[in-house]
Amino acid sequence: MNKRSLFYSICLVFVSSFFQVDSSNYERESAILYTVMGISDYLHFSPKEIDDTFSEAIFDDYISLLDESKRFLLQSEINHLSTYIRDIDNQINDFDFEFFNKTCLVMDDAIDRAEGIYKEIIHKDISINEMVSYETDGAKKEHPSSIEALYQEWEDLIQYTVVGKMYDLSDSDKSKEELKNEAILKTMKLYDEWFERLHNISRNDRFDQYINIIMSQFDPHSSYFSPQEQENFEIQMGNKLEGIGAQLLQEGDFVKVMSIVPGGPAWKGQELQENDIIIEVQQENEKSIDIAGMRVEDVIRMIRGDKGSVVILKVKRTGGITKTIAIERDEIILEDALARSAIIGIENEVNRIGYIHLPLFYGTFDGGKSCAADVEKEIAKLNKDGVNGIILDLRYNRGGSLPDAIDMTGLFIEKGPVLQVTDNRGEKEIYKDENKNVAYDGPLIVLVNGVSASSSEIVAGALQDYDRAVIVGGPKTYGKGTVQGLFDLDRMIEGDHSIKPLGQVKLTVQKFFRVSGESNQLKGIIPDIIVPDEFYSIEYGESDNEDALSYSKIKPLSYNQNVYKTKKIDILKSNSQVRVEDNPNFTRLKEYSQFISGQEDKTQVYLDFDMYKNELDDMSKKMDRFDSIFEDKIEDMYAQITSSDESYVNEFTTRKIKSDRFLNSLLSDIQLNESLLIMQDMLDFDKRLVQK
Repeated sequence: MNKRSLFYSICLVFVSSFFQVDSSNYERESAILYTVMGISDYLHFSPKEIDDTFSEAIFDDYISLLDESKRFLLQSEINHLSTYIRDIDNQINDFDFEFFNKTCLVMDDAIDRAEGIYKEIIHKDISINEMVSYETDGAKKEHPSSIEALYQEWEDLIQYTVVGKMYDLSDSDKSKEELKNEAILKTMKLYDEWFERLHNISRNDRFDQYINIIMSQFDPHSSYFSPQEQENFEIQMGNKLEGIGAQLLQEGDFVKVMSIVPGGPAWKGQELQENDIIIEVQQENEKSIDIAGMRVEDVIRMIRGDKGSVVILKVKRTGGITKTIAIERDEIILEDALARSAIIGIENEVNRIGYIHLPLFYGTFDGGKSCAADVEKEIAKLNKDGVNGIILDLRYNRGGSLPDAIDMTGLFIEKGPVLQVTDNRGEKEIYKDENKNVAYDGPLIVLVNGVSASSSEIVAGALQDYDRAVIVGGPKTYGKGTVQGLFDLDRMIEGDHSIKPLGQVKLTVQKFFRVSGESNQLKGIIPDIIVPDEFYSIEYGESDNEDALSYSKIKPLSYNQNVYKTKKIDILKSNSQVRVEDNPNFTRLKEYSQFISGQEDKTQVYLDFDMYKNELDDMSKKMDRFDSIFEDKIEDMYAQITSSDESYVNEFTTRKIKSDRFLNSLLSDIQLNESLLIMQDMLDFDKRLVQK
């Protein structure tokens, strides 16, 4: 333990005597900063030195957060604030908030100034025919060098907004002038409400952002939750309340869909997607509300609602395409998120292959269910029906229960190590499968993609290391090889309840390693056989995070299994590659992935309405031609429920409908279809395994 860690660990014991006198903002903020920095330094897997480099990173990231789109602060104001660029570390150590206080004052003045400029521009004649483009990505712009440059930025922004609103209204029979007038009214309403929200941002809101910027320097998974954010994190849009079942994240002026909760209404509707940017929220039979500049917790409150009511979201996707999605609020039906199985195949080609879908790693702490136990039950059903092989689908599975990941691996191997975990002191813990029983001893394929993360990577990595399964999927999995813990700050400070509640810290405390000694961090799991998917050409994963922890290796463990060992991987890979190259659906899927990837850098839009409309219409047509990849049924592919599930499914019409929907979704899955053909190659290598 270094001296600073020792200092913090000792002081945390006596911190109650330090913060007992005053309950002002300063005392509360100092208490939060003190405990956050102390626990981070003492427990984080890779604590950082609080030095000038740390200070410079905080300065850059916090200024970027305050004015991401570069439409408020002048470069001269940034230069003035930069006098603190190497002093923030000293202020942190001294519990001094001079830099933070100064940014609050500067931003308040900048918002007032921008509002005055906007009100002047909105009442002028707004052009919709300028043959120029507007850069929408703030990262590619410089802060305005003068008031004149700031004025021009706002003039372009208002024109861009009006043109966008006109496009949204362009399905009507109105003339261009009528569209323009209505779009101006909508733009005025948008920015009037936006500035009202900006004026209502409290010091506490800004302080939460400031602390989170400090936390983000350690790694992208460490963060601070204010008491309100803590409540929202626990609810996650549907775990405790009725809603749509999506977890949201603030991104600039808007709110992004971070993840879809399996079993929730959004998940079942299959229209809302991860990374969608929500731009408007509308209650059924009410006017739509533009949420630009709205805090994520306020957007969450708007989207939550009573079961059976409908919320309508307008979202923007890569390339500027917008989509309107109506979602009926409901409770999360956990049954829909549980492990389920089917028997699949290709007529006259691949017969009776077991399929298990696992959308997340739920554990007993999530409400009494264990996904490992449920997968074991599904395996028993498939064994009863005499399947020739099993495909375990972990695509889009972001992880969850670590104990269940260990137990699930143990369903396919004999006793042995599954995972190694180390902390910042170098202490190592080995997680083992202690149960010598094997639930399934035949050919096994694990399907993954770029979203498969954490526990999914643990299972896939262990089964790959043991040569127990063939891993099939996109170029790599997500690449998250770290473990986080939640720490209640109130427990760090005894007494003085006037400054509580203080919130929680989520902190990266460990890194996990495969039995081979390799880390999943950044690298992810590289499949044995790469089959193109929608992430094929898209940079996506932990490596996209600037402050992600590095990849590393440790000493491998001794491990072996004698259940079933994969054979002739090179031949399996070669055969699959030939099929993929000859399959026009995979060719189009690669084109789709390349198309989406290519749109990410196209951040300039036209301020001329006709050009703007033509470009977005063309984009929409290009997207439409890819729809059949995900919707068309694959010839001769079949899917049916197990004999064990027949009476249960057929007992009620609702169960039958859900079951049919699940089975039908498999019949257009080209990665799953190729996995069946890979499985058949495995069976051809050892015909003894084929059950008559």
